[in-house]
Amino acid sequence: MEYGLICWGGVKSSKLKPLYILQKKCVHNIEGVNLRFHTDGLFNKYEILKLEDLFTLQTNSFMYKFINSKCPSSFNNFFVPFRGENRSKSFIIDILKSQKLEHFPSFFMPKVWNNLCIEMKRQTSLKLLKSNYKQLTLSNY
Repeated sequence: MEYGLICWGGVKSSKLKPLYILQKKCVHNIEGVNLRFHTDGLFNKYEILKLEDLFTLQTNSFMYKFINSKCPSSFNNFFVPFRGENRSKSFIIDILKSQKLEHFPSFFMPKVWNNLCIEMKRQTSLKLLKSNYKQLTLSNY
């Protein structure tokens, strides 16, 4: 489910719903419970992130790499940070002329990153960012 998720994961939620349902069925099968059983506890028990949270994690991982100059050089000017002393590590989000463009990575990636709390944005390593994000997300299930 994770392969290329930041490329195709920004589509409308109605397009992702069949995958999310499939993920829930898989968790039910792992536990061997009825399909009516609530899955949040199971996702937490097996430390599995839901599809939308995997998408957010991968997007934030990419943005962390971008900020720390660990992306290929073709991405150097892909996102525009706020001007001046940008202590929030946030980016400018363009106003769109068409709603279809909101599903492009150049729009949704900085938007997802900007919604991340400042403590997460200031993590000292990508490994810490991923670990802390996963723990925080699983605790909300």
